[in-house]
Amino acid sequence: MPLIGEFNGIKVYMYWSDHMPPHFHIHKGGEEALVLIASCDILAGKLSPATFRTVRGWWQQHMVELRVNFGTRSKLRAISKDRAITWRDCMMEFSEMKGLLHRIRSVYPLSEYRVILEFDEDGYRVVSIRPFIEKGGVFAPLWNQELFRTVRVGEFHTIEWENGVDLDPDVLYAVSVPLAIPVL
Repeated sequence: MPLIGEFNGIKVYMYWSDHMPPHFHIHKGGEEALVLIASCDILAGKLSPATFRTVRGWWQQHMVELRVNFGTRSKLRAISKDRAITWRDCMMEFSEMKGLLHRIRSVYPLSEYRVILEFDEDGYRVVSIRPFIEKGGVFAPLWNQELFRTVRVGEFHTIEWENGVDLDPDVLYAVSVPLAIPVL
């Protein structure tokens, strides 16, 4: 997950391809939260009052950069050709995600650019990484099967590759399907 800011022991991150609504990730020691870019409200997780005040001050200085950063890292998907995406659409997508702050315990690469993920709270799920790779950009090098098979669980309980590319575990959970039989 790319580090986009660091101050007072607080680290600010954004995933390369993240879910709606637009947000950033805060990590400080054992504290962790997803924070809305539009309002600086905590979407998930928890921060101490002192950490939150510091984050809010930083957010006030960097609102525009955060919006631009999120816009270049996430591509809004069109709901229909005749209709623009609304905030309500984003919140509907978010509400369908069954919670946030999913954590991945283990990952097993498969053929056809798929992986099996073991989530803390919901067992094993299968997800295709192909749609991300097809977007190109930072994901394009993953067409190389040798690089693709270097997938591992990273520091923030998501999957990452040797080239530094990672994916938000909440997004992976939302696009994955349950695996009926646990993998040994």
